[in-house]
Amino acid sequence: MSKQFLETIPIPKIESNPALAQKIITLVDKILKSKQDSINPLESNSTPTLESNTDSNTPTKPTESKTDSIILKPLESNTDSNTDIKTLESNLNQLIYQLYNLTQDEINL
Repeated sequence: MSKQFLETIPIPKIESNPALAQKIITLVDKILKSKQDSINPLESNSTPTLESNTDSNTPTKPTESKTDSIILKPLESNTDSNTDIKTLESNLNQLIYQLYNLTQDEINL
């Protein structure tokens, strides 16, 4: 591909709008963190809840302790975090449209 064709592509300089640049960077960081948290929910900063497999306070087997029947669950379900990610991505799209000064007609294409 020739350099002359690449030079005609209108790529805005994000440095010309530092406030918008910071919003984009912040949203990208949130999206990446949300995606990482949805992959590894126990490594996230959200505190997991404790759920017991048994209704009684006594172990079900002589060799089983109370802690053997506890399961860690993330606070947010996977569906909720996927919804949050989609919302963040939609917000990021709006900022990119703003960066490129796109009209609604251009966005709809």
